[in-house]
Amino acid sequence: MTTTMITDLNPGDGDKQIEIKVIRKWVSYGRKSECCYIFLDKNGDAIEACSWLGEKALHWKDRRYLSPDQNPAKPLLKIKIENLREKMIEATFWDEAAKSFDKEAVQALPDPVIVAITSMKVTKYQGNMQLTATPASYIYINPDIPETASMTSGFILRDSQNPILKIQYQKDKDVGVVKERNKFTLIDLLSQKPGRYGGAHFTCKASLVHIDESRGWF
Repeated sequence: MTTTMITDLNPGDGDKQIEIKVIRKWVSYGRKSECCYIFLDKNGDAIEACSWLGEKALHWKDRRYLSPDQNPAKPLLKIKIENLREKMIEATFWDEAAKSFDKEAVQALPDPVIVAITSMKVTKYQGNMQLTATPASYIYINPDIPETASMTSGFILRDSQNPILKIQYQKDKDVGVVKERNKFTLIDLLSQKPGRYGGAHFTCKASLVHIDESRGWF
């Protein structure tokens, strides 16, 4: 029997043989008895397959991923990622993905840190695009792939011309803690592109040297 590529599968196909690699496996959030997989074929195409725990039969289906409730008790992780064109987007993770992410270890790595994130859902919040985790999402830090080396070289070259500022985006109710974060001089800030650090708060220590009384309130 010849093998069928994932792109050639159609609803109702029950006798097709496929040759795949299992790249992700997880238990569904909404149905704890359902086990899900991401299959990848040699052409690089992927499909999700599900089965009931303990059964050998698989079924494919169009799924809508269920995000966990935004309950404060659930572990939550928000990170900002940037490409070589200085376009930044926020990615949100819950549960195991949030708990297993070692922020201190990642911050201790030399710059740049390259990440590959799988199975994210693109959403929009207050007019901004963002990424939201699904049960199949996983974060790979400095993955061993050819693209990592080329992106590392690109970031090193770009940041050598205009060094990136080390920014902390975490919110804190303690004003004293916030005041100690992101302390830079005005010269440092004016040398950066304004859109590069959207949503960040900065602390500057400066002196008032002149008041222009020729202009009214606006």
